[in-house]
Amino acid sequence: MTPHEFTERLSRAWPEPAGTRHRTVVAVSGGADSVALLRGLCQLLAGQGGDPKQLLVVAHFNHLLRGEESDRDQQFVGDLATQLGLKCAIGQDQAPAENPSRSEDSLRRRRYVFLEVTARHWGARYVATGHTRDDQSETVLFRLLRGTSISGLRGMATTRPLCDDVSLIRPLLWARRSDIESYLRSLGQLWRDDRSNQQLDYSRNRIRHEILPLLTQLHPRVVDNLVGIAEAANEYQQTIDGIVASLLRHLTIDRQPQHVRIDLRPLADAPELIVREALKQVWAGQRWPLGEMNRGHWVLLARLALAPYDELRETHQTAQTFPGNIRVERIDSSTLELMTSSPANGDRQS
Repeated sequence: MTPHEFTERLSRAWPEPAGTRHRTVVAVSGGADSVALLRGLCQLLAGQGGDPKQLLVVAHFNHLLRGEESDRDQQFVGDLATQLGLKCAIGQDQAPAENPSRSEDSLRRRRYVFLEVTARHWGARYVATGHTRDDQSETVLFRLLRGTSISGLRGMATTRPLCDDVSLIRPLLWARRSDIESYLRSLGQLWRDDRSNQQLDYSRNRIRHEILPLLTQLHPRVVDNLVGIAEAANEYQQTIDGIVASLLRHLTIDRQPQHVRIDLRPLADAPELIVREALKQVWAGQRWPLGEMNRGHWVLLARLALAPYDELRETHQTAQTFPGNIRVERIDSSTLELMTSSPANGDRQS
């Protein structure tokens, strides 16, 4: 892929038109994807009369997982930022390397906290990551194997809120890894290979190196087909979200920091699917943990809202406790109360 082709596709994927650029924090690990994103943004801004030195901040988070190798990644990113004349923010993980909580998910959360703090410090509107079309296919397959809803099959969003006034953007979801490496070679730009990406004790690495190659032998277009599932699921979810938004406007919801009380009468004639999605919106609005809630939990929550109150009372099922220690109780025929004894703590998604 030529530099012109790459920056043209990148420009079309960017969330705002040329001439209205805002400062962006670019997450750079040193790998091919993030290095290509950084080089592409520099070329794109310069070609449109923008100043990368004013509009881009490089951010690198060192998890300290691979000793000297991790340090060399950090040095590589710092040197690249200096070469391009860009500001560079470096963060390091404070959790001990032997800490058993250093799962893939916990590492990701700490990295995103660093990116959020960096964006706030530099007054950035966006945080950009180098996730690709291959990453999207791996995410969809991972969620499918783990078990997920239609919403989960959407994969990674192109844009989502990271925190107040800062959006996380993924402007390379159109690109295959072959496109990325072709572009970097055309520039003569080196990148770092993370050996931990080859370790098969990580679920996503097994999907990348074992499962997807096998599926590709069976069907060469499996990556495109998985991405197509994500796009179809996104269209479906957008339609559902519109219906739910209309329904929520008719609900009387008494919100407090640690509890919510809902008048259920407008939900009486709604399909259970719509009720589940509406309750998800209420749950998310309280910033209660979403990650541990599976389909069974949402079905049970909808039953508490929809089942006849007398039936629930006869079977002693008027109250249930859900993940995150959220207690949900059917108070009477038309009232559902959701309560937590813990302060609100959102479960950030990828």
